[in-house]
Amino acid sequence: MKRLGSILLVLMVPATASAAELRTIPKGFQGHWSLTAEQCAPGPPDDANILIGERFIQDYSTRMAVRYVSVQGKDEIIAGGRVTSGSSRYDNVSRLALLENGTVLGVGEGEDHALYVRCKP
Repeated sequence: MKRLGSILLVLMVPATASAAELRTIPKGFQGHWSLTAEQCAPGPPDDANILIGERFIQDYSTRMAVRYVSVQGKDEIIAGGRVTSGSSRYDNVSRLALLENGTVLGVGEGEDHALYVRCKP
């Protein structure tokens, strides 16, 4: 599985919400994800792990405070919000897709995507 830069710098579209969108990330997407099962490690995310909560997406260098979630299909969402990376702050979005019965998470789209496996709690 490959990782291409920060997970939150995947898809650049305007970060605006509409009335039909959710305010939180659905439970199926939440949890601890890693590039491989062997790299699952407790604690803060490192360069192989990401954490997704009800209102945030966090990797080793960035954290998005989720403001809205647009459901794209049964197992696909776009989450938009405010990203903090060091002293930088900006609005951005991330496309997330559940694969293989929710055991694999795709982040991004096309060739510029990364795949993560769900870590056991």
